[in-house]
Amino acid sequence: MRKLTALILALALSLVTVGAMAAGGSATDPLISLSYLTGTYKTQLDTQIKDRVETGTSQTYQDALNKLNEVGSAHLSGGQSGTWSTSSGYAARTGSRGDALTLSAGSGVLVSAGSASASAPLVDVTAGTVLPAGSTLTAGHRYLNGEESPAVVTVKSDSISWAWEGTWSLSQSGADATVFTDLISTQWYYTGVRWAVDRGLMAGISGTVFSCNTSMTRAMMATVLYRYEGEPDTDYVLAFLDVPSGQWYSLPISWAADKGIVNGIGGGQFGLNNQITREQIATMLYRYAGEYRGLDVSARGDLTAFPDADDVSAYAREALSWAVGAGIIGGSDGWLLPQDNATRAQVALMLQRFDALVS
Repeated sequence: MRKLTALILALALSLVTVGAMAAGGSATDPLISLSYLTGTYKTQLDTQIKDRVETGTSQTYQDALNKLNEVGSAHLSGGQSGTWSTSSGYAARTGSRGDALTLSAGSGVLVSAGSASASAPLVDVTAGTVLPAGSTLTAGHRYLNGEESPAVVTVKSDSISWAWEGTWSLSQSGADATVFTDLISTQWYYTGVRWAVDRGLMAGISGTVFSCNTSMTRAMMATVLYRYEGEPDTDYVLAFLDVPSGQWYSLPISWAADKGIVNGIGGGQFGLNNQITREQIATMLYRYAGEYRGLDVSARGDLTAFPDADDVSAYAREALSWAVGAGIIGGSDGWLLPQDNATRAQVALMLQRFDALVS
């Protein structure tokens, strides 16, 4: 049996030929006016082309799908049918990291949110291209298995929202996973974010999205440290003009200010929504470990080894030197980037390293 990839590509990219439309004048006046050609004639022609293309493409597409379903069913009739299930249409489902969906020839899958890769080439019907084996599926695109042999689609994110149709089997991994569809197990930040989530230090920005690349604010960082300490009581009265009482960040900032872990940014402001920089995080961790916990913070790293060492603010030099020496903060492609905003994923990894150092 021939491979089905070419057939699916043909249906994804098919167009029908449209015959010419007859138009003209009378026997006594054979000439067609320019206004007729650019007005009435062009409008009618555009309409006919559109109608014929839509009708022809829809029929070609449906015929090809019917053929694929026939081939897929016939392919599985040789004693394997007991291990497979069938779906006549797409239905929303959820899965976890490591789940493996096996698709027969002609069967399809659609990922709504999350990450997954395929063991064999799949036809991206949405784009009209072939997705190479091992590549990541694009969310919102529909894929069909155009090979004679089954294709396995494996979930890479902690959670996934997907749907499929045709003939299939599903192997659930039973892996310990979070609900986040954007948390990918193969990424550098995974262990740090999982540690922070499992400890209750950080939560998602929604029920299913962690948002690894979103920048942290000063209010968020104070809150994370407050949770790390166990959310102790505090009766410290804040003097920051931009920190009202009764908010989610009020007690954390009060506690952090009382213990000398945070200062304001001047003018009586704490800078609630200011994105926190790498050197500010180093300073907060340094004060927390040394001044509050009384731990050894004597480690020092050579900041001059980084080409942007002069970008470090005077107040942060000692703290950042400690963070580098203790292995909490490293360079990024050889640069320290002290003034760069820190993402949620970066903060989670820094906190995990910090915990390993002070625990």
